[in-house]
Amino acid sequence: LAVRVEFAMMDSCGMMEECQLRFRSFYQIADDILAVKLVDVLYQLFLSLIQYRQEMVCQQPNDEYYKEYIHLAIQYIEEHMQDETLSITDVSESVYLNPVYFGRVFKNIMGVSFKRYVQNVRIERAKQLALEEDISIANLCVKVGIPNPSYFSQLFKQYTKVLPSEYRRSQLNEN
Repeated sequence: LAVRVEFAMMDSCGMMEECQLRFRSFYQIADDILAVKLVDVLYQLFLSLIQYRQEMVCQQPNDEYYKEYIHLAIQYIEEHMQDETLSITDVSESVYLNPVYFGRVFKNIMGVSFKRYVQNVRIERAKQLALEEDISIANLCVKVGIPNPSYFSQLFKQYTKVLPSEYRRSQLNEN
């Protein structure tokens, strides 16, 4: 467990010499102490690593630190957009962040709330799908995770200023 945590720390944020010394010290005493005591020592090691990690986060600009998390969250949203139950909790769990904190970070980096972002992504995808003549509006809205056609049409109109059927007609007439 200690080895895995050590490698995870090195991969994620690097490690100061102080942390490396703590790991070396732990490895030196690990064989010589009882398992019960070893758990306590490992616990103390992990607490010091958590404190170190928190200090690292405070030293880095938050936006830069969390951009990779947001990138992964956006990928998750794209992959699960058709799921009508897609929630901030689902996405935040996929990147191992607290939902409330994730929501704040997401808005700071993306400039829009999580809910609005998901709606925008869904409507943009719906605009693409609307150009496929063989898909009905009812099927289209299900494919973007909004199974209620009237609610979908309302959102679509708020976003594009026209109903989905009007959008389809206008786009197909232009081409």
